[in-house]
Amino acid sequence: QLSTGPNKPSTVNISPLHAILINKSIKMVGVRVLGNTGPKKAAKSAPATGKSARYYPADDVSRPKHSRAKKHNAPKIRASFTPGTVCILLAGRFRGKRVVCLKALESGLILVTGPYKINGVPLRRVNQAYVIGTSTKVDVSGVDASKFDDAYFARVSSDSEEGEDEFFANDEAKGAV
Repeated sequence: QLSTGPNKPSTVNISPLHAILINKSIKMVGVRVLGNTGPKKAAKSAPATGKSARYYPADDVSRPKHSRAKKHNAPKIRASFTPGTVCILLAGRFRGKRVVCLKALESGLILVTGPYKINGVPLRRVNQAYVIGTSTKVDVSGVDASKFDDAYFARVSSDSEEGEDEFFANDEAKGAV
């Protein structure tokens, strides 16, 4: 059964060669033939001629690896942290202590101090996420905090091997007891 209705031809998926053979022997009325039928489409579906590509990238050329890392900007400092603001530390060794904010550093951290002589909190860098700013202000106009930056708090790299040699250089052999 090729027709599905009186005026509705059915769609049959047969090859073009098979359709030619069928058309010569039997008159097919109302049947559409799907597939490559024209010469242009036949040329497109023809396999490649077998020529190799003209350019191959060299294997020994190293390509830079994609990196998702990019320079991150320092976080924006909250407006409540101005020089002289009394803050409360929420985490770390000095949690619960009230400290005085001296300035905001370029890394996004806040420079605070106890002062050390009053409550034992030294000059420290603190992340603003772990600090509550209060409305109390202290006059810090006489404090010069310009020399304190992130480089001031950087760790000093020490060569442990050379220090070890110097440490044991002055030792002399002890007499047996």
